[in-house]
Amino acid sequence: AQKDYTLALAAISQLAKNGKLSDVLTTLATDLADDGAMSADGRIIGTYLHGLFEHPEACSALLEWAGLASPVFQDYRMLSENHIDRLADTVEQHMDLDRLAQWLPF
Repeated sequence: AQKDYTLALAAISQLAKNGKLSDVLTTLATDLADDGAMSADGRIIGTYLHGLFEHPEACSALLEWAGLASPVFQDYRMLSENHIDRLADTVEQHMDLDRLAQWLPF
């Protein structure tokens, strides 16, 4: 079953926003241990927490932890929407959608 990580993402973002990077890493390593792990030396983190990098504060905190001095956050939702729109425009431009619709069973 899919877990609802809304509260976990909100908590991680809030911790990161308050500059408590160690709390963010501890949360990832302990509270979400069944969905990720941290190496014994604390230098490697892995998680199945979907959407983590869509939260600017958490993303920036993790990128800073990884060594990036001044992370710049990308709005991945907007970026994704733009790519989907571009793909849709390209399909519409290069395909005969009326003819394709004739093949559909409705």
